[in-house]
Amino acid sequence: MNRTVAGVLSVVLLFLVVGGVLTLLFIRLSDTATSLISAVPGFYENSVVPGFERIYERLLEIAGRMDPSVRDALTGAVPNLITNLGSAVTNFSARTVAWLTSIATRLPSILLSTMICLIATVFIAVDFDRIKFFIRRNLPDKTLRIAVNVRNSFLEMVWQFLKSYFIIFCITTAEISLGLFVIGVGRPVLIALITATLDAFPIIGSGLVLLPWAVVMLITGSYGRGLGLLAVYTWVAVFRQIIEPRIVGKHVGLRPLVTLICMYAGTKLFGGMGLFALPIMAAIITDLNNNGVIHLFRAASGPEAEEGPDPKEDV
Repeated sequence: MNRTVAGVLSVVLLFLVVGGVLTLLFIRLSDTATSLISAVPGFYENSVVPGFERIYERLLEIAGRMDPSVRDALTGAVPNLITNLGSAVTNFSARTVAWLTSIATRLPSILLSTMICLIATVFIAVDFDRIKFFIRRNLPDKTLRIAVNVRNSFLEMVWQFLKSYFIIFCITTAEISLGLFVIGVGRPVLIALITATLDAFPIIGSGLVLLPWAVVMLITGSYGRGLGLLAVYTWVAVFRQIIEPRIVGKHVGLRPLVTLICMYAGTKLFGGMGLFALPIMAAIITDLNNNGVIHLFRAASGPEAEEGPDPKEDV
């Protein structure tokens, strides 16, 4: 097929598929989020407030057996706390719904950026061979060889990371689904999919769903379900910390300890993106070093690397 025609068709098809999926997903999530957030004040009034009142009455009973000043302090503080919490929940719900609604006003700017990106991508696709030829003609051979190896390593490592975190996503979904099913929660698979998706983001995590849900259940008197949700969250969080370095390290070619150190250091130094960026950089450097493109360290190889030194051998 002609390069120009092929470039235009492939880019348009790509944008239609990806853009259509993202648009439908965004619309669905926005509608669901708006409905859930709008229902938060009513849920707070009907379920959370009665739970607070029961706790308040219980505290008053305990305080009545103690110093009267403690009872007076509770009588003055707890109702104000409940009122302030109600106001905060209502304000949060209103602001979040307004923010979701305001996204629609930015659609013209988003569409303009998308069109510019589309046109630029078409030009790149049409002139891709010329761009590659220009770069090859203007880079020294050694630099070009390193750049090609870095590109290949980067693409391979990104693909391996995606596979690793897809495996982790499936494991997390199965764990949460099983846990929610055991404690009797309706639609466990759907909730598990949403929670596992949030768990893929290091700054958010599954605790954004499970921990507040557990606290609300405990406040409203559903102690069994609340404790069950806490148990599910604890298991998911601990098990993920165990399997994540092993799965990621196995796919990208790093030892689990090195992967864990890179993930921890990346998070501390660069935030959420560092969790992925630093292990990818370490994997690329290791791959380039093993292939002889760069020479930074001596790679461990052979049976000695797996079994370790002989303890009887003098060093």
